[in-house]
Amino acid sequence: MKKYIPVTLWATLISFASWAQVGIAPAAVFINGRGVGSTTIMNTGNVAMEVGVSFQFGYPDEMPDGRMMMVYDDTVRKLKYSLDGMIKAYPRSFVLPPGGKQIVRMQVRPPTNAEPGVYFTRVKVSSQQQVAEIGKGDPTEGLATQINMRFEQVVAAFYKSGVVSTGIEVTKIRTEVLEKQFMLEYSFKRTGNAPYLGSMLAEVTKPNEEVLLRFSRPVAIYFDGSRKLGFQLDDKILDSGTYSVRLSFTTERSDIDPAEIVSSSPYVFTERIEIP
Repeated sequence: MKKYIPVTLWATLISFASWAQVGIAPAAVFINGRGVGSTTIMNTGNVAMEVGVSFQFGYPDEMPDGRMMMVYDDTVRKLKYSLDGMIKAYPRSFVLPPGGKQIVRMQVRPPTNAEPGVYFTRVKVSSQQQVAEIGKGDPTEGLATQINMRFEQVVAAFYKSGVVSTGIEVTKIRTEVLEKQFMLEYSFKRTGNAPYLGSMLAEVTKPNEEVLLRFSRPVAIYFDGSRKLGFQLDDKILDSGTYSVRLSFTTERSDIDPAEIVSSSPYVFTERIEIP
């Protein structure tokens, strides 16, 4: 029998999602008023998986080139909003057999002087195939290298402390018409003391309210910032003239229980634009 020397490679879900065998539900963890929450981790493959659970403060934000990235190095906001020092997972590591499930329970113990607001972090679930113990079998046989891919999946965890509220206010928009694309950038302020989790609908209309362009997406807005949108024009032509840009926001998400979202009144921003 050959001895296997494990070599571990890290992989992101973006590149290797189809290879991952471990699933997580729900898509976000909401800790209740008693400081208790849970997530279920499932092995959808046919080999045993070693799983580890940890926490790291982070939040999504848009880079200058328009790509969404996770921010993990914001030490200033970490001091104010992070759950990392308050939250623990039980169990933190385990082996999942093929087809197996494991409920991971989470306990938050906030300090007695915690200010009202929503505290958050990222639940990081790493997984790899269970590695056979080195040295078992016939020691006279040769060595072989076994390469293991380690996958890391991340979901958000939230805890509400005291009275919480949220909202959004668009402060400025900028538009640009390219050959085959209409570009829109909007700047905003997030109000209240909780992340704004919801949906956004962007529309470009004629003066008679006829909708020419429409785009919708879920949003997770943690702090003030800006977002970029690109509308493919294809066979559409935006002639010179006056149009309106309408941005509509609601705290509704198809992937999150409405009871868990910090709700806010629908918000609509409209501004006329001139296309030369």
